[in-house]
Amino acid sequence: GASRPEVSDEPIERGLDADEGAVAPPRDQVQMRVALHKTGDRMQRSARPEIDYRVELPQPVPQLTCDPGMITQALTNILKNAGEAIDARSAATPGQIRVSASAGDGVVRIMVEDNGEGLPADRQRLTEPYVTTRSKGTGIGLAIVKKIMEDHAGELIMENREGGGARVILAFPSD
Repeated sequence: GASRPEVSDEPIERGLDADEGAVAPPRDQVQMRVALHKTGDRMQRSARPEIDYRVELPQPVPQLTCDPGMITQALTNILKNAGEAIDARSAATPGQIRVSASAGDGVVRIMVEDNGEGLPADRQRLTEPYVTTRSKGTGIGLAIVKKIMEDHAGELIMENREGGGARVILAFPSD
């Protein structure tokens, strides 16, 4: 079999010696509660205090082996899109974003639901690089999320909610 490389506790100097082979991202048992609450709290405190963020987690909280930095990035991108979808709608009701998690059938799911304008009919194109429906969008947010999910052998599911808004699910194989 192939020998495993030695693992060091030293920080990796990114960009140096890039031709010596890729380094796999760290996979930690993440306490999903902490990760989801921190991401939601950061979004609420920073740019979007007017949006009602709710994080609803079951007990016990599902465990997920993943790269916590990458999952935080994916969630941040999805929450940013949800906030922009709320801005784009014409409804007078307050903006709401609900983050929840569940586990079952060998899958851990993180679900983000909003009451924004919803997704376009050709929503699968939104994960292609540089495709955007926003005037100030770069079109890379969901492309990054899709790549992160592929790197975790997971799936990105995007659908419209009954009654308006969008639902985005990050589905990971459970350990």
